[in-house]
Amino acid sequence: MISQVRPLHDQANGETVTLRLEPGSARTVWVKYPGRSPGPDCDITGPGAPGLDDPGADVFLTRDETWMPLYTIDVPRAGDYELTCSSQALSRYALGDSGGLVAFAGGLVPAVLLPVLGIGMCAVSVLVTALRRRGHRKRLLVERHSHAP
Repeated sequence: MISQVRPLHDQANGETVTLRLEPGSARTVWVKYPGRSPGPDCDITGPGAPGLDDPGADVFLTRDETWMPLYTIDVPRAGDYELTCSSQALSRYALGDSGGLVAFAGGLVPAVLLPVLGIGMCAVSVLVTALRRRGHRKRLLVERHSHAP
């Protein structure tokens, strides 16, 4: 989630920020920009061949802001990387973990399915026990009546 978003910059487009990144850190560049302006773009430079990949569709909502994932950062080795983001509109950028509402919903599905599965297994267990007791009780009654004088 975007639990620890670190603002890259609030207003200045084209500003360069130096980041200390590790391979496999799954960091995402998030953007908040107004409406239908030409979209923001970023560039990253540093050791090896760092890349900016498409993060897919997602969104992160705060009280009064909507943040969209712009890029996921892929770095081949640990080091200092320079990230520059800009757009023609007044945009804000933040660096955070991957995952917003889509990741939250993906985590919510097992959280709902596991209790439902547990309740279902409990109901099956109660039903099987009740049917077996009923059958056993019938056998005992038949046995008692067959031995009666």
